[in-house]
Amino acid sequence: MQLPTKIVLLLCLCLCGRTYAQDSTWKVLIYQHKKVIVQRPDMSSFANTGFRLYRNVVYKFQTSDGKPAVLRLADVTPDSLRFIPLAVYEQRTPDTVTLHPRQLSFLYVEGAGGFFTKTLNLQLYQFIFEKDTSGNYIPGLPKTTFVHGRETHYELLPSFTRTGIKKNIEPDSISRYQYVKTPNPVNIDSTYRVRKVFGFTPTKVEEINGLSFGFSTKNDKNRRYHVRDTLITRGINIELNPIAIIGPIALVYSPRRFSETSYAYYRDTLAATWEAKNKGLNISLANVHDRIIEGVNLTATFTVVNELHGLHISALTNSAYVIEGVAVSLLNDCVKSRGFQLGLVNRSRNHRGLQIGLWNVNGKRKLPLINWQLKG
Repeated sequence: MQLPTKIVLLLCLCLCGRTYAQDSTWKVLIYQHKKVIVQRPDMSSFANTGFRLYRNVVYKFQTSDGKPAVLRLADVTPDSLRFIPLAVYEQRTPDTVTLHPRQLSFLYVEGAGGFFTKTLNLQLYQFIFEKDTSGNYIPGLPKTTFVHGRETHYELLPSFTRTGIKKNIEPDSISRYQYVKTPNPVNIDSTYRVRKVFGFTPTKVEEINGLSFGFSTKNDKNRRYHVRDTLITRGINIELNPIAIIGPIALVYSPRRFSETSYAYYRDTLAATWEAKNKGLNISLANVHDRIIEGVNLTATFTVVNELHGLHISALTNSAYVIEGVAVSLLNDCVKSRGFQLGLVNRSRNHRGLQIGLWNVNGKRKLPLINWQLKG
Protein backbone atom coordinates (compact mmCIF):
# COMPACT_ATOMS: atom_id res chain seq x y z
CA MET A 1 0.00 0.00 0.00
CA GLN A 2 2.99 2.31 0.24
CA LEU A 3 3.42 2.68 -3.51
CA PRO A 4 -0.16 3.78 -4.20
CA THR A 5 0.05 6.23 -1.29
CA LYS A 6 3.17 7.84 -2.81
CA ILE A 7 1.48 8.06 -6.17
CA VAL A 8 -1.53 9.73 -4.61
CA LEU A 9 0.74 12.21 -2.82
CA LEU A 10 2.61 13.02 -6.02
CA LEU A 11 -0.65 13.58 -7.89
CA CYS A 12 -1.84 15.88 -5.15
CA LEU A 13 1.38 17.84 -5.27
CA CYS A 14 1.16 18.18 -9.06
CA LEU A 15 -2.44 19.32 -8.90
CA CYS A 16 -1.67 21.76 -6.13
CA GLY A 17 1.34 23.06 -8.05
CA ARG A 18 -0.76 23.57 -11.17
CA THR A 19 -3.44 25.37 -9.20
CA TYR A 20 -0.82 27.53 -7.53
CA ALA A 21 0.72 28.43 -10.91
CA GLN A 22 -2.66 29.52 -12.20
CA ASP A 23 -3.50 31.45 -9.04
CA SER A 24 -0.12 33.20 -9.16
CA THR A 25 -0.78 34.68 -12.64
CA TRP A 26 -1.59 38.36 -12.37
CA LYS A 27 -3.19 41.01 -14.54
CA VAL A 28 -3.27 44.79 -14.25
CA LEU A 29 -6.07 47.27 -14.87
CA ILE A 30 -5.43 51.01 -15.39
CA TYR A 31 -8.13 53.65 -15.03
CA GLN A 32 -8.25 57.39 -14.48
CA HIS A 33 -8.80 58.72 -10.95
CA LYS A 34 -12.45 59.49 -10.08
CA LYS A 35 -13.68 57.48 -13.07
CA VAL A 36 -16.02 54.52 -12.67
CA ILE A 37 -14.52 51.34 -14.08
CA VAL A 38 -16.50 50.02 -17.05
CA GLN A 39 -15.97 46.45 -18.22
CA ARG A 40 -15.88 46.25 -22.02
CA PRO A 41 -15.64 43.30 -24.42
CA ASP A 42 -12.19 44.52 -25.50
CA MET A 43 -10.23 45.75 -22.49
CA SER A 44 -6.99 45.95 -24.49
CA SER A 45 -8.03 49.23 -26.17
CA PHE A 46 -7.66 52.55 -24.36
CA ALA A 47 -10.45 54.08 -22.27
CA ASN A 48 -10.27 56.41 -19.27
CA THR A 49 -12.81 54.13 -17.58
CA GLY A 50 -10.33 51.27 -17.65
CA PHE A 51 -8.05 49.22 -19.88
CA ARG A 52 -5.69 46.32 -19.28
CA LEU A 53 -2.06 45.77 -20.19
CA TYR A 54 -1.51 42.46 -21.98
CA ARG A 55 1.55 40.28 -22.07
CA ASN A 56 3.52 40.24 -25.35
CA VAL A 57 2.18 43.70 -26.32
CA VAL A 58 4.61 46.55 -27.00
CA TYR A 59 4.00 49.77 -25.03
CA LYS A 60 5.79 53.11 -25.22
CA PHE A 61 6.51 54.83 -21.91
CA GLN A 62 8.50 57.62 -20.40
CA THR A 63 10.03 56.49 -17.15
CA SER A 64 10.39 58.57 -13.99
CA ASP A 65 13.99 59.42 -14.92
CA GLY A 66 12.76 61.17 -18.09
CA LYS A 67 13.90 58.50 -20.56
CA PRO A 68 11.68 57.10 -23.33
CA ALA A 69 11.26 53.32 -23.29
CA VAL A 70 9.78 50.92 -25.83
CA LEU A 71 8.88 47.85 -23.80
CA ARG A 72 7.19 44.51 -24.43
CA LEU A 73 5.24 43.28 -21.42
CA ALA A 74 6.59 39.89 -20.36
CA ASP A 75 4.88 39.30 -17.01
CA VAL A 76 2.79 40.89 -14.27
CA THR A 77 3.65 40.40 -10.59
CA PRO A 78 1.49 41.39 -7.57
CA ASP A 79 2.82 44.97 -7.63
CA SER A 80 5.14 45.41 -10.63
CA LEU A 81 5.47 44.92 -14.37
CA ARG A 82 8.27 42.95 -16.00
CA PHE A 83 9.23 44.10 -19.51
CA ILE A 84 11.57 43.12 -22.32
CA PRO A 85 13.09 46.30 -23.82
CA LEU A 86 13.11 46.59 -27.58
CA ALA A 87 16.54 47.55 -28.92
CA VAL A 88 16.80 50.95 -30.61
CA TYR A 89 19.27 50.85 -33.51
CA GLU A 90 22.51 49.42 -32.10
CA GLN A 91 22.00 50.27 -28.43
CA ARG A 92 22.48 47.42 -25.99
CA THR A 93 19.56 46.80 -23.66
CA PRO A 94 19.06 44.48 -20.64
CA ASP A 95 17.17 41.23 -21.16
CA THR A 96 14.36 42.24 -18.78
CA VAL A 97 13.48 45.18 -16.58
CA THR A 98 11.03 45.28 -13.68
CA LEU A 99 9.19 48.54 -13.05
CA HIS A 100 6.77 49.65 -10.38
CA PRO A 101 3.88 51.89 -11.55
CA ARG A 102 5.51 54.82 -9.74
CA GLN A 103 8.49 54.45 -12.11
CA LEU A 104 6.27 55.06 -15.16
CA SER A 105 5.50 58.72 -15.84
CA PHE A 106 3.77 58.72 -19.23
CA LEU A 107 2.19 56.20 -21.60
CA TYR A 108 2.03 57.10 -25.30
CA VAL A 109 -0.93 55.91 -27.36
CA GLU A 110 -0.10 56.30 -31.06
CA GLY A 111 -2.65 57.12 -33.73
CA ALA A 112 -2.72 55.89 -37.32
CA GLY A 113 0.69 55.96 -38.95
CA GLY A 114 2.35 57.15 -35.75
CA PHE A 115 0.56 60.52 -35.81
CA PHE A 116 -1.82 62.13 -33.32
CA THR A 117 -0.23 60.43 -30.35
CA LYS A 118 -2.16 60.71 -27.08
CA THR A 119 -0.01 61.17 -23.97
CA LEU A 120 -1.33 59.73 -20.72
CA ASN A 121 0.03 61.21 -17.51
CA LEU A 122 0.12 58.06 -15.40
CA GLN A 123 0.19 60.09 -12.21
CA LEU A 124 -3.53 60.66 -12.89
CA TYR A 125 -4.23 56.94 -13.28
CA GLN A 126 -4.67 54.09 -10.84
CA PHE A 127 -3.12 50.62 -11.27
CA ILE A 128 -5.07 47.63 -9.93
CA PHE A 129 -3.29 44.26 -9.75
CA GLU A 130 -5.54 41.19 -9.70
CA LYS A 131 -5.06 37.43 -9.87
CA ASP A 132 -5.88 35.94 -13.24
CA THR A 133 -6.06 32.47 -14.81
CA SER A 134 -6.52 33.54 -18.43
CA GLY A 135 -2.93 34.66 -18.96
CA ASN A 136 -3.88 38.01 -20.57
CA TYR A 137 -1.63 37.21 -23.53
CA ILE A 138 -1.99 38.48 -27.11
CA PRO A 139 -0.02 36.47 -29.69
CA GLY A 140 1.86 38.02 -32.58
CA LEU A 141 1.19 37.60 -36.28
CA PRO A 142 3.27 34.82 -37.91
CA LYS A 143 5.38 36.12 -40.79
CA THR A 144 8.12 34.83 -43.07
CA THR A 145 11.04 36.78 -44.47
CA PHE A 146 14.56 36.15 -45.72
CA VAL A 147 17.53 37.26 -43.61
CA HIS A 148 20.85 37.07 -45.47
CA GLY A 149 19.06 34.90 -48.04
CA ARG A 150 17.78 32.37 -45.49
CA GLU A 151 14.09 31.80 -44.86
CA THR A 152 13.24 33.07 -41.39
CA HIS A 153 9.99 32.75 -39.47
CA TYR A 154 9.03 35.37 -36.91
CA GLU A 155 6.06 37.22 -35.46
CA LEU A 156 4.95 40.80 -35.86
CA LEU A 157 4.51 41.94 -32.28
CA PRO A 158 1.23 43.51 -31.14
CA SER A 159 1.41 47.19 -30.15
CA PHE A 160 -0.85 49.53 -28.17
CA THR A 161 -2.56 52.17 -30.37
CA ARG A 162 -5.54 54.51 -30.18
CA THR A 163 -7.56 52.14 -32.36
CA GLY A 164 -6.71 49.05 -30.34
CA ILE A 165 -3.98 46.42 -30.55
CA LYS A 166 -2.21 46.37 -33.92
CA LYS A 167 0.26 43.66 -34.91
CA ASN A 168 2.87 45.81 -36.61
CA ILE A 169 6.15 45.75 -34.64
CA GLU A 170 9.12 43.80 -35.99
CA PRO A 171 11.09 42.01 -33.27
CA ASP A 172 14.73 42.97 -32.73
CA SER A 173 15.93 39.78 -34.44
CA ILE A 174 14.37 40.98 -37.71
CA SER A 175 15.02 44.69 -37.21
CA ARG A 176 15.93 46.41 -40.47
CA TYR A 177 18.46 48.49 -38.53
CA GLN A 178 20.50 45.45 -37.46
CA TYR A 179 20.09 42.91 -40.23
CA VAL A 180 19.95 42.95 -44.02
CA LYS A 181 16.53 41.74 -45.11
CA THR A 182 16.49 40.07 -48.51
CA PRO A 183 13.59 38.45 -50.34
CA ASN A 184 13.27 34.95 -51.61
CA PRO A 185 15.52 34.95 -54.71
CA VAL A 186 12.78 33.12 -56.62
CA ASN A 187 10.50 36.17 -56.35
CA ILE A 188 13.02 38.76 -57.58
CA ASP A 189 12.44 40.09 -61.10
CA SER A 190 15.93 39.90 -62.61
CA THR A 191 15.00 40.34 -66.29
CA TYR A 192 16.88 43.20 -67.98
CA ARG A 193 14.44 45.23 -70.08
CA VAL A 194 15.00 48.06 -72.58
CA ARG A 195 12.30 50.45 -73.76
CA LYS A 196 12.86 52.41 -76.97
CA VAL A 197 11.41 55.72 -78.18
CA PHE A 198 9.29 56.52 -75.08
CA GLY A 199 8.78 55.46 -71.48
CA PHE A 200 7.04 56.63 -68.31
CA THR A 201 8.81 56.95 -64.95
CA PRO A 202 8.96 55.46 -62.43
CA THR A 203 9.31 52.34 -64.49
CA LYS A 204 10.03 48.63 -64.34
CA VAL A 205 12.73 48.58 -67.04
CA GLU A 206 16.48 49.11 -66.91
CA GLU A 207 16.87 51.40 -69.94
CA ILE A 208 14.79 54.03 -71.74
CA ASN A 209 16.28 55.25 -75.02
CA GLY A 210 14.48 58.28 -76.44
CA LEU A 211 12.02 60.35 -74.39
CA SER A 212 11.32 59.51 -70.75
CA PHE A 213 8.59 61.36 -68.87
CA GLY A 214 7.17 61.08 -65.36
CA PHE A 215 7.32 62.04 -61.72
CA SER A 216 10.40 60.15 -60.50
CA THR A 217 13.29 58.82 -62.55
CA LYS A 218 13.83 55.37 -61.05
CA ASN A 219 13.23 51.66 -61.53
CA ASP A 220 10.98 50.30 -58.79
CA LYS A 221 10.11 46.84 -60.09
CA ASN A 222 11.46 45.12 -56.93
CA ARG A 223 10.67 47.93 -54.49
CA ARG A 224 8.52 45.78 -52.20
CA TYR A 225 11.51 43.47 -51.69
CA HIS A 226 13.86 46.36 -50.81
CA VAL A 227 16.09 45.43 -53.75
CA ARG A 228 18.16 48.02 -55.59
CA ASP A 229 17.33 48.26 -59.30
CA THR A 230 18.89 50.68 -61.78
CA LEU A 231 17.62 52.83 -64.64
CA ILE A 232 19.58 54.47 -67.48
CA THR A 233 17.88 57.08 -69.67
CA ARG A 234 19.42 58.21 -72.95
CA GLY A 235 17.96 61.18 -74.80
CA ILE A 236 15.51 63.59 -73.16
CA ASN A 237 14.29 63.05 -69.62
CA ILE A 238 11.45 65.24 -68.27
CA GLU A 239 10.65 64.85 -64.60
CA LEU A 240 7.81 66.60 -62.74
CA ASN A 241 9.01 65.59 -59.30
CA PRO A 242 6.54 66.81 -56.61
CA ILE A 243 9.35 66.93 -54.05
CA ALA A 244 10.20 70.32 -55.57
CA ILE A 245 7.76 71.92 -53.11
CA ILE A 246 10.35 71.48 -50.33
CA GLY A 247 12.98 73.34 -52.35
CA PRO A 248 14.16 75.74 -49.60
CA ILE A 249 14.98 72.78 -47.34
CA ALA A 250 17.65 71.73 -49.84
CA LEU A 251 19.65 74.84 -48.96
CA VAL A 252 19.88 73.56 -45.39
CA TYR A 253 20.20 69.86 -46.12
CA SER A 254 22.83 69.81 -48.87
CA PRO A 255 25.74 71.37 -46.92
CA ARG A 256 25.18 68.85 -44.11
CA ARG A 257 25.10 65.96 -46.56
CA PHE A 258 28.66 66.55 -47.76
CA SER A 259 30.25 68.18 -44.71
CA GLU A 260 31.87 65.01 -43.34
CA THR A 261 32.29 62.97 -46.54
CA SER A 262 35.63 62.58 -48.28
CA TYR A 263 35.92 61.80 -51.96
CA ALA A 264 37.78 58.58 -51.13
CA TYR A 265 34.85 57.44 -48.98
CA TYR A 266 32.39 58.25 -51.74
CA ARG A 267 34.49 56.50 -54.39
CA ASP A 268 35.02 53.33 -52.33
CA THR A 269 31.65 53.09 -50.57
CA LEU A 270 28.87 55.11 -52.19
CA ALA A 271 29.73 55.45 -55.88
CA ALA A 272 28.45 51.99 -56.77
CA THR A 273 25.06 52.58 -55.10
CA TRP A 274 23.61 54.79 -57.87
CA GLU A 275 20.06 53.98 -58.92
CA ALA A 276 19.62 56.15 -62.02
CA LYS A 277 21.78 57.63 -64.77
CA ASN A 278 20.53 60.39 -67.07
CA LYS A 279 22.50 60.85 -70.28
CA GLY A 280 21.50 63.71 -72.58
CA LEU A 281 19.07 66.52 -71.73
CA ASN A 282 17.47 66.43 -68.29
CA ILE A 283 14.63 68.87 -67.50
CA SER A 284 13.18 68.60 -64.03
CA LEU A 285 11.34 70.36 -61.23
CA ALA A 286 13.80 68.72 -58.82
CA ASN A 287 16.49 66.05 -58.96
CA VAL A 288 17.05 63.77 -56.00
CA HIS A 289 18.01 60.16 -55.21
CA ASP A 290 21.27 58.30 -55.85
CA ARG A 291 21.68 59.54 -59.40
CA ILE A 292 24.36 60.45 -61.93
CA ILE A 293 23.50 63.12 -64.53
CA GLU A 294 25.62 63.48 -67.67
CA GLY A 295 24.89 66.17 -70.25
CA VAL A 296 22.69 69.25 -69.83
CA ASN A 297 20.61 69.55 -66.68
CA LEU A 298 17.98 72.31 -66.25
CA THR A 299 16.20 72.28 -62.88
CA ALA A 300 13.51 74.60 -61.53
CA THR A 301 14.47 74.15 -57.88
CA PHE A 302 17.28 71.91 -56.63
CA THR A 303 19.56 69.12 -57.72
CA VAL A 304 20.85 66.87 -54.92
CA VAL A 305 22.41 63.75 -56.47
CA ASN A 306 25.62 61.72 -56.52
CA GLU A 307 27.42 63.13 -59.58
CA LEU A 308 26.98 65.90 -62.15
CA HIS A 309 28.90 65.97 -65.44
CA GLY A 310 28.30 68.68 -68.06
CA LEU A 311 26.23 71.87 -67.83
CA HIS A 312 23.99 72.10 -64.79
CA ILE A 313 21.68 75.04 -64.05
CA SER A 314 19.44 74.88 -60.97
CA ALA A 315 17.53 77.73 -59.36
CA LEU A 316 18.39 76.90 -55.74
CA THR A 317 21.24 74.42 -55.48
CA ASN A 318 23.53 72.04 -57.31
CA SER A 319 24.73 69.54 -54.72
CA ALA A 320 26.70 66.40 -55.49
CA TYR A 321 29.71 64.46 -54.36
CA VAL A 322 31.28 65.15 -57.77
CA ILE A 323 30.63 68.10 -60.12
CA GLU A 324 32.53 68.28 -63.41
CA GLY A 325 31.85 70.98 -65.99
CA VAL A 326 29.77 74.13 -65.44
CA ALA A 327 27.52 74.56 -62.40
CA VAL A 328 25.20 77.57 -62.09
CA SER A 329 22.95 77.97 -59.05
CA LEU A 330 22.28 79.97 -55.90
CA LEU A 331 24.40 77.38 -54.04
CA ASN A 332 26.94 75.06 -55.63
CA ASP A 333 28.11 72.50 -53.07
CA CYS A 334 30.26 69.41 -53.59
CA VAL A 335 33.14 67.31 -52.35
CA LYS A 336 35.13 67.21 -55.60
CA SER A 337 34.77 69.56 -58.57
CA ARG A 338 36.48 70.24 -61.85
CA GLY A 339 35.49 73.25 -63.97
CA PHE A 340 33.54 76.47 -63.42
CA GLN A 341 31.08 77.40 -60.67
CA LEU A 342 28.82 80.48 -60.72
CA GLY A 343 26.54 81.20 -57.77
CA LEU A 344 25.85 83.20 -54.66
CA VAL A 345 27.87 80.63 -52.67
CA ASN A 346 30.29 78.13 -54.19
CA ARG A 347 31.82 75.45 -52.00
CA SER A 348 34.11 72.58 -52.95
CA ARG A 349 36.58 70.73 -50.77
CA ASN A 350 38.62 69.53 -53.74
CA HIS A 351 38.34 72.00 -56.61
CA ARG A 352 40.26 72.57 -59.81
CA GLY A 353 39.04 75.55 -61.79
CA LEU A 354 37.30 78.89 -61.28
CA GLN A 355 34.61 80.04 -58.83
CA ILE A 356 32.66 83.31 -59.11
CA GLY A 357 30.19 84.30 -56.41
CA LEU A 358 29.57 86.32 -53.27
CA TRP A 359 31.49 83.71 -51.24
CA ASN A 360 33.76 81.03 -52.68
CA VAL A 361 35.38 78.14 -50.82
CA ASN A 362 37.83 75.54 -52.10
CA GLY A 363 40.49 73.35 -50.55
CA LYS A 364 43.11 76.11 -50.76
CA ARG A 365 41.36 79.35 -49.73
CA LYS A 366 38.12 81.22 -49.04
CA LEU A 367 37.50 84.41 -51.00
CA PRO A 368 34.65 86.74 -51.94
CA LEU A 369 33.74 87.46 -55.58
CA ILE A 370 36.32 85.24 -57.30
CA ASN A 371 38.37 82.22 -56.32
CA TRP A 372 40.45 79.64 -58.15
CA GLN A 373 42.59 76.58 -57.67
CA LEU A 374 44.57 75.16 -60.53
CA LYS A 375 46.58 72.55 -58.69
CA GLY A 376 46.82 70.93 -55.24
